[in-house]
Amino acid sequence: MSPEGLVGIFSSIIEPTTGHLTRFITDFAHCSLVRSEAIRHDHLRTSIASHRLPQKHQCSLAITPLGDEYLEHLTCVVDSSPKVIGFAIDPHENLVEVPPPLRETGIRRPTRIYWHNPPDAIPHGKIQQWMVGRFNRVPAFQEVYAKGDRGPRKLDPVAGEQKQDSPVNWSARGKAFGLQNEADLVGIAKLDPNWVYFDCEPPTEPWIIVLGVGMDHSRLAQAPSSDEDTASAHEVSVQYNRGARAAAHLANWIRSQGYHSTPHAGPWAGSITATPAALACGFGELGKHGNIINRQYGSSFRLSAVVTDMPLVADDAAEFGADEFCIRCQVCINECPPSAISDNKQMVRGVEKWYVDFDKCIPYFNETHGCGICIAVCPWSRR
Repeated sequence: MSPEGLVGIFSSIIEPTTGHLTRFITDFAHCSLVRSEAIRHDHLRTSIASHRLPQKHQCSLAITPLGDEYLEHLTCVVDSSPKVIGFAIDPHENLVEVPPPLRETGIRRPTRIYWHNPPDAIPHGKIQQWMVGRFNRVPAFQEVYAKGDRGPRKLDPVAGEQKQDSPVNWSARGKAFGLQNEADLVGIAKLDPNWVYFDCEPPTEPWIIVLGVGMDHSRLAQAPSSDEDTASAHEVSVQYNRGARAAAHLANWIRSQGYHSTPHAGPWAGSITATPAALACGFGELGKHGNIINRQYGSSFRLSAVVTDMPLVADDAAEFGADEFCIRCQVCINECPPSAISDNKQMVRGVEKWYVDFDKCIPYFNETHGCGICIAVCPWSRR
């Protein structure tokens, strides 16, 4: 599976019938798009630990070239009966070169790897399709997006007459409108092209208005979710819809003033990564768990945004001790089932910051409809 930077997408899965072990194998199969045999073995160990397989379930991993394919097979001994699970990998079609993010000293734009469409354009597309399909098979989840109110689907045209006001006043008026229309947090930043995914065209509009919507932490704290216990993931979905409504209504208000605007809302990632913009406009500090920590909401909130050419004034970033707190805190590390959260900052695309290992996070994330444990247990979220 060499060289480094190549990610294999599993194209077929043969699962055993043993229930608990099946969940582990499914987990392993959908996350093993990792960059080296050593990392795969490490993930195998963490997956076994996270699923708490009994000692009698002994597992081993091997990779064998098979003509033009590789056959990666996981041999599991269950009650003394070996079960071999094979994963066929096409090294020609399904290997995608992905720049390794760690230890890069130069700043570059991010790479799209998940929550993007079309799925065949991203290295994790097949795993994404698996998760979305599984998510949509749960009626409560399927309904929240299929029938949920995400605001106007079609934006109003930009008014022909451009109204005039000062950047300070436009900023105040835009924030007031956002707060009156479902947003709990509103901040403004000068749009940095490095926040735009590398294969997306940067917007011509120079400003981004970031919106935050708080979550009901009592529901979020029920993470992780399952097909039967849907409270946490359902709350996340409800708030993504609220964020989409807030962004769409703000975009329409800006258009009514004669300025261009485009809303961006989750859960799909779109062309812009909102977290650095939210950090820049004062929403908080980046936590060890890879999410923003806000003074009021902790990490229990979701983001949406509006890009615009309305003349505005940027807010300042905020520092209030959350980063220093994270250096000493171990709560999210100890509670993360796949051990994906690092205890030390890493150099990621030229910036030293807290880092969550995607290859370790994504299987449990997929299996539990978005997990959320690290946000739920964060002391800042529980205040």
